[in-house]
Amino acid sequence: FPKERYPVTLSDKQPATSLANLSGIRFFSGELDIKCPGAFIVQPVQANGGFRNAVLPDHFMGMMREMLRAGLYDAGAKVLTLDSLEKRMESARAQGLEFGKLQINFTSHRFVNSLFTCVAEVAPDVVSASLDDNDLSSLQAFSTLPTHCPTLANLSLARNQIADVDELNVLVGLKLREVILSGNPLLQAFATAATPPALDKMKYHQEVTKFFPSLKLIDGEEPKQLKITFGVPAAPERPLPAVVPGSAFEQPALQEPIGRFINSYFAAYDQNRALVQMAYAEDAFFSYTIPARPGGGGSSVGAGSLMSSEAQAYLKSNRNMCEAEGPNASRRVKNIQSRRSGINAALDGLPRTQHDPASFTVDVFLLQSSPVAQLCLLTVKGRLRELVGGANWKDRAFVRTFVLRSPPPPEVAAAGWLVGICNDQLHIRNPVDGGPSPPAAVSGSPMP
Repeated sequence: FPKERYPVTLSDKQPATSLANLSGIRFFSGELDIKCPGAFIVQPVQANGGFRNAVLPDHFMGMMREMLRAGLYDAGAKVLTLDSLEKRMESARAQGLEFGKLQINFTSHRFVNSLFTCVAEVAPDVVSASLDDNDLSSLQAFSTLPTHCPTLANLSLARNQIADVDELNVLVGLKLREVILSGNPLLQAFATAATPPALDKMKYHQEVTKFFPSLKLIDGEEPKQLKITFGVPAAPERPLPAVVPGSAFEQPALQEPIGRFINSYFAAYDQNRALVQMAYAEDAFFSYTIPARPGGGGSSVGAGSLMSSEAQAYLKSNRNMCEAEGPNASRRVKNIQSRRSGINAALDGLPRTQHDPASFTVDVFLLQSSPVAQLCLLTVKGRLRELVGGANWKDRAFVRTFVLRSPPPPEVAAAGWLVGICNDQLHIRNPVDGGPSPPAAVSGSPMP
């Protein structure tokens, strides 16, 4: 006589599980009931069978409740720990615990639905849950999680095998505050073309927040979003210091975003020069000059020239046009540093500095824009102290001219910069105007 279910018994758990996962397999129009002595095999959920809300038999549901109460849920902290669950079951079996007989199968709707049905009973107010290190490649079986855990705010899925960010779509009902996805292959889809590849955090964060708009943290960081452009600056959180007389802004609206760039750039430049390197576009240019010096190709020594012993760090790539004549004409092109790697090497070779933000005067003008970016010409003039010979700080004057673009290239935005540097020209000399010297110690921290 035809039956609704036909029993099939196999002695080996692996082929039994493989057969069970052949969703839709039938025998005389009946479902197969796969069994394996000594092991629990989770039956597949038929896509058209309405089994997504099905649960395991009471005996196994009882095992799950026992498992959750055996230290996996901290009621005081409202934290559910389900990471490395297979290893936890191996440990439970070694201790002779009944729930250690459970076979973990996160690809089964029935298993996952049963698990979170028990979570809803044992931990109805769970706030944080960890599913790290479970070899998850799909989240499709987690479609009932938002229903069972409506209070869940922090979810960690770190170090799994999730390859597609769209897997998060099944969790859309969760009002998450924090999600952790680090260690999953899906991050590779957001790698930049840089060498070595970097994570395009701007694009990555924007994709994740599409599923969870309430997010405050992604992998422990605030979601990165482009908030300002040259033409429409964001309202400042704190007032910037008064602009030094002599500064010029083509539009008053430029003062706030450009002021923030100046604060961030020069503070990072003084403290840790590696932090400014990602502010440059991959195809950017950089060059520097010092005044003409004795023995150079120029007809005279420029005002503010550095002593020969103090100019050594600049001689290799000095692009002073007074010295780029005749046999030295190749310096006009050779001493322009191009691409980010070349710029990074040039910046690393320059002496340590301490800029004095109070001495800065600034000129800012908009350049012709394109459909994809607005360009801006920024010139900063001021004072700094420079470490010479590894022991002595010397007063210097500088002029630095940037061409900036907004919005920045993706990899620049991913590093946290709101504008990108397309071109940077630096001129260093000794002070010659008789003005005050920079303070003996400059903190290097950003201005408020």
